[in-house]
Amino acid sequence: MKKVIVITGIILVVVLVMGLANQYRTNATAAAQKPQLPPPLATSQQDRLRYTDYSPVLFHSLSDQRRVLFFKANWCATCTGADQELSQQTSQLPADITVFKVNFDRETQLRTKYGVTTQHTFVQVDSQGQLVKIWNGGGVEQLLKEVSY
Repeated sequence: MKKVIVITGIILVVVLVMGLANQYRTNATAAAQKPQLPPPLATSQQDRLRYTDYSPVLFHSLSDQRRVLFFKANWCATCTGADQELSQQTSQLPADITVFKVNFDRETQLRTKYGVTTQHTFVQVDSQGQLVKIWNGGGVEQLLKEVSY
């Protein structure tokens, strides 16, 4: 009888150890195969929404943001400088500001609507698309000074 108890005890210990080892392998495999959550929105993606090409659909979809239209021309040296500065320093813009690059030569209706007569003009609009403020020249620093809250 004593042999049966000892053998049963050994079998129970072996089964218990094997079960724990199997559980450990299962957890390790599950952890390795666990789908990873997508990373938070990368800074560059966030920045792209702060300084982006104008499109009517995106412009209207962001009406809850402070929106600024930047009328620029490819042939304009000061526009190119401001464009580069805005592209490189977009992270300095508050998250609730979106600056839209507007092609000065092509978007004649927008120019007319907001009274824009020269390139390198910034126009801030409200949630209804109405003019809030207009100014000429500058880059990130000027934009931050001019934008109304």
